[in-house]
Amino acid sequence: MEENWVKIFESHDEFRVEVARQTLEESGINAVVLDKKDSPFLIGNAELYVNRDSEAEALSVIKDFLT
Repeated sequence: MEENWVKIFESHDEFRVEVARQTLEESGINAVVLDKKDSPFLIGNAELYVNRDSEAEALSVIKDFLT
């Protein structure tokens, strides 16, 4: 991942991470999901990244997902 991207959320629930990504996209914030699950055992998390410049705004938009 490029240096200007920061991880703002991760979960073992890929669906939850994808909904958070879509919420950010609807707010005009570019976001990327990296699936870090190890197949075939499905151990690991999905991670949500945004541009460093959008970090504070993104965290505000998805605050409900972080709890």
